[in-house]
Amino acid sequence: MPDLYNISESQAQDVTEAKGLSLDITRSANNEIQAGYVISQSPEAGANISAGSSIQVEISTGSNPEGVNEGNNGGGEPDARNALLKFLDIAHNRNLTGADLAGKSPQELDIMRNAIYARHGRSFRRNDLQNYFNNQSWYHIDPNYRDSKLSALETRNAGFILRYQGKG
Repeated sequence: MPDLYNISESQAQDVTEAKGLSLDITRSANNEIQAGYVISQSPEAGANISAGSSIQVEISTGSNPEGVNEGNNGGGEPDARNALLKFLDIAHNRNLTGADLAGKSPQELDIMRNAIYARHGRSFRRNDLQNYFNNQSWYHIDPNYRDSKLSALETRNAGFILRYQGKG
């Protein structure tokens, strides 16, 4: 699977079509990625996929005006899914800092840490975590999951969150 992060929608179409893949596109506001560019993808870059598979990509619609929250299906509630996808992109691309974690509840930190593993298809023994990730459209259990699927940066970031929580 090619890395589509932060390339234009048309480039993503060209790359995936050349490999016999199709795109399933959703759109959302993003203050860091310019409009028309890929925010996230599933499966992730480097994953083995078959020709004919569909790749889920989220395309930026540009900055979200300050003070305006996107809702879940227009419901007016903050869109936690977008926040989690944004966090996963950060955890995949740079070292986390204390500022990234400051002010988060213990439950939010658990979800953030375990989302790094969930991104690769890990299943969870804790029912609360498994139920949470089962409700994420991008999450799919990989029966062949191994921690070795994580990049060195993701492993470092998961460990950083664990230590921040005082659990490691």
